[in-house]
Formats: sequence, structure tokens, C-alpha cells
Amino acid sequence: MRLRQKRHFVIVPVLLENCRVPLFLKDYLYIPFTSNRIYQESLGRLCDSFIFREEFLSRYRSAYSGAFIVDRVSIRVNIEGGEQELATFREDYAITPIKVTDQISKQFAHDGEIEEVFLSSGRVVRTTIGKSTESWLLKFNEGLRPRESRSFFLTYRLRHEFQVAKRWFYSFDSPTRLFEFDFIFARDCAPSVLKVKFMQTQTPTCERVLKGKATRKEVVYHFTQPFPSYKDWFEFTWG
Repeated sequence: MRLRQKRHFVIVPVLLENCRVPLFLKDYLYIPFTSNRIYQESLGRLCDSFIFREEFLSRYRSAYSGAFIVDRVSIRVNIEGGEQELATFREDYAITPIKVTDQISKQFAHDGEIEEVFLSSGRVVRTTIGKSTESWLLKFNEGLRPRESRSFFLTYRLRHEFQVAKRWFYSFDSPTRLFEFDFIFARDCAPSVLKVKFMQTQTPTCERVLKGKATRKEVVYHFTQPFPSYKDWFEFTWG
């Protein structure tokens, strides 16, 4: 009766002692608790099997096989120069690992010249894939362990990125709880309008116009989105 009243429930097979697993259970993930030596690892696998159930499963169109979820990513882009020739990026992350790993991959597309790449708790290995597309590996000094939250930041500078094309793209490679983006323009190069277009694969689904908040020296455009869609992206454009 209790099961019938529940909308969703999950059954995870647990192996308490070494035995022959029945044929009809061979294709299922089971958690072995057969020795104290592997108890913590097995418990971690059990927790990982539930982590997306309520919060993420209904929000994403495809399964996620990566090593972590992003609790928050806050990106600040400072753009200056009469022709917007210099952009300084800072990306702050708070993540929760769901697998043991010591590195994170990041796909990066650009049209400018990259300078001064820095990772707060490790190093960045840049692998050039094409003329303007790179694959970055963020290698940490200490490994990431499941369910131990980690915060870090990544900084880099781009020259000549926005002198011609006034746009920037950001895609989501991992499930994310909160996305924040600040474009900060020097007053002498601030645009009159900044637009954000949400892209699902290649199809725009909605668009927002952001109003800038001006001070004596700069104009700030702030954008916040909870639970942005995994594998989709935002396109920022300005005049």
C-alpha cells in the first residue's frame, strides 16, 4: 500500500556476501558490501545513484556521466579600451564531485589572443584543437573526492576578442544549480543594449534585454539563471 501511494521509488540491489548473482539481476547495478575494505567506496556509489533523482533528473534531456555537479558558477568579464580590445575573465566555481578525479575538462572557443591563464588551486593544460577552439584540462593539486565541496577560480585575458564580433557564448558541460554572469564595461566603450538569448541545441527559445547599472567609471550588466539546461547554452550580444 505504501509503495502504491509513492509517485517514485528506487530499488538498489545490495550484495551482503559473496554469492552467485541470479541471472535476472546481472544487468543491474548492485552495491557490494562484502568487506570493510570497500565499504566507503560502495557507500559512495550508493549515494551517487540517488544524487540526481529529485533535483536534476526531471530537468535534463540526456544522462550525465561526468565527475561533478556545479553548485554555482559566477563569471565576471571586464571589457575596456575604445574598441573593446581587452577582456579580463574571472570564473568562480563551487562544485560537488560525484566521482574521484584530479582534473576537469573545459571546451573553449575564442577569436582573440589568450593571455595569463591561471587556476587558483592547480594548473591549466591547453590543447589546441583548431584555430579558435581549444580543450582545457584543469589539473588540481589535490584530487577531488565525492561529496566534498570544492571552490576555485579560473582567470584569463583575451585581446581583440570583441573588436569585431560583439558576442559571447557560454555552454553548460555539467549540471548546474546557479549561473551568474556580469559584463562590466568601461564607460567609454559601454554598449547601449545587451541581449541574452537562450539556445536549446541550435534553436533560440527565449531572449532577454539586460539593463546596465552605471557608475562613474563603468556599466555593469548582470544576468542570473537557476538550473540552466545541461548541454544547452546562452548567447550574449551587444551593439
